[in-house]
Amino acid sequence: MKHLRCFSLLLALLTLLSLAGCGPAESIPVGTTAPQTTAAPVTEVLPAIKTVAADGKSDYVIVRGDMASEREVDLAIKLRGAIVEATGAEIGLTTDWVKRGTEVPADGLEIAVGNTNRPQTVEARQTLLREQDWAILCTGDRIVITGGSDNATAAAVEAFIADHVDAKTGTVTIEEGYRRIYAHPYPIGNVSLDGTPLREFIIVTPAKPSPYETAAALALNDFLQTLGGFTLPVADDSAAPAAHELLIGATSRDVSRKYDALTYGEMEYLLTAEKGAVVLRGADYRLGAAIGALGALIRQVPSGQDGDIRLPADGKPTTFTFPRKAENAILLIGDGMGREQINLALANGMEIFTPRLFPHQGEAKTYSASSSVTDSAASGTALSSGYKTKNGYIGMTPKAESKPNIREIAASKGALTAVITTDSLTGATPAAFTAHVKDRDLTAAIAAQQEALTDIHYLAGKMGDKLVIESRAALRTVVGDGSGSFFVMIEEAYVDKHAHSNAGDDVVRCVKLLNDTATYLSQFVFLHPDTVLIVTADHECGGIKQKADGTFVFTSTKHTGVNVPVSAIGPGTEAFHEQTVNNIDIAKFMGRIWGEENLGG
Repeated sequence: MKHLRCFSLLLALLTLLSLAGCGPAESIPVGTTAPQTTAAPVTEVLPAIKTVAADGKSDYVIVRGDMASEREVDLAIKLRGAIVEATGAEIGLTTDWVKRGTEVPADGLEIAVGNTNRPQTVEARQTLLREQDWAILCTGDRIVITGGSDNATAAAVEAFIADHVDAKTGTVTIEEGYRRIYAHPYPIGNVSLDGTPLREFIIVTPAKPSPYETAAALALNDFLQTLGGFTLPVADDSAAPAAHELLIGATSRDVSRKYDALTYGEMEYLLTAEKGAVVLRGADYRLGAAIGALGALIRQVPSGQDGDIRLPADGKPTTFTFPRKAENAILLIGDGMGREQINLALANGMEIFTPRLFPHQGEAKTYSASSSVTDSAASGTALSSGYKTKNGYIGMTPKAESKPNIREIAASKGALTAVITTDSLTGATPAAFTAHVKDRDLTAAIAAQQEALTDIHYLAGKMGDKLVIESRAALRTVVGDGSGSFFVMIEEAYVDKHAHSNAGDDVVRCVKLLNDTATYLSQFVFLHPDTVLIVTADHECGGIKQKADGTFVFTSTKHTGVNVPVSAIGPGTEAFHEQTVNNIDIAKFMGRIWGEENLGG
């Protein structure tokens, strides 16, 4: 709100100058300085005032996109309602549809709201606006109110109503040539790569991409969207070459194929530029190191500023190095997922389990304070708070004392936090990061505590097979402007539920879903290298065994006490390398990221 108030004052000042004879002025975006001007002679023509509605009449019509989102439809209706209420004038509401073969009108007595096909809207959205930017423009007779997203368009509609819809006079007016542009202060400014604006590139993947190539393209665009407010078009290499391309992985482009025989050492990648193309390659999940290196170069440009990045052109592999200290943590939990659940999935169509490629592999003991075989409540509490507790207890010690969990600790230090699960939010694992109760079956109490939370920024459950999509959304939320820290817990809950039923095919499907999520996260951490990613389980379920003939059998319908795998990547995660730790040690490790040296018991 402070930025908007300052912006409005600046706009008012510029309008006064125009009335003194300067003509209509463009608003100065947030974060920039108004240029010094010299007053023009007062004999110059004053800007014309367009009357949209007055005396209960209006010749204008509100136009919204024919394929508008529900939010944009509501915004167009809201604007119409505000005009009718203030002026009494009936103003039409229609869509931007034009008959096939008919040209879109270049001008007209219209207020175009949102993402319409009107040329002024298209140009503004392509050349002026990022995701959180918005604009109010008056060119000719047409007024354009639009933003880089529905939320931004909503802000533009609110600004138009506040500044141009006058209930006291019963009029709606605007200056001809009016331009008001809100520019959100994104960390990534107008960056160029070897002289070419980054926004002119397209991302190219192989026509049949590997999971890592697909995930790398997604993660890079999420990085640009979160910190820059834009995404790049994505195509595969069956399309004709564009002038400027980011080639991700083993594409068929000649400039990329020349590196097909290149071999990579541990954490090595290739980032090189040639003939308008940027080649990004690496072995398996370490392809992420290449996009991470590109992200690091982009971040070297001071926040929000323009800058040109000179890319390496020697075609030589480089070693990716994580920073010494972590600032963020992601904990990915496969409920009930022991080693044999993973092996079962590998024997049934899952090509590779990405976490097993991570540089640090260990295992964790899972017993609870009351049994050698834990339940999800006690193990979730161990992983979240660093305390062993009784089965059934959530966020409490065996003496029923509430103890802070790692999410709460991170939030208290200013971190943005998220908890997502394929289970209900009142399930034991998500509850261990969001509630404190003596009995996991007290779901109403758990839900009430979750609803009362003010220190969590993304909380979602029951998303089915959309775990990757939901994880991406949660991470975009907690990354914010990239200046703070974050903690995220992600759970795939149904490995456990299907193992209880000895449903092997469903166990395989859920392990694959977790693996897809881990594959995306493996690319994300290279773009945010001060992040640790730990993949583990709360316990094993089903007692899966592999027989001598290679087949797998369930030996139980319950949890077991076997150790579970721990895979980790990021600063400091060598602590888990070839180690058998206690599950509470995972919480203690994360606690140290936020300065808690003695988390738990």
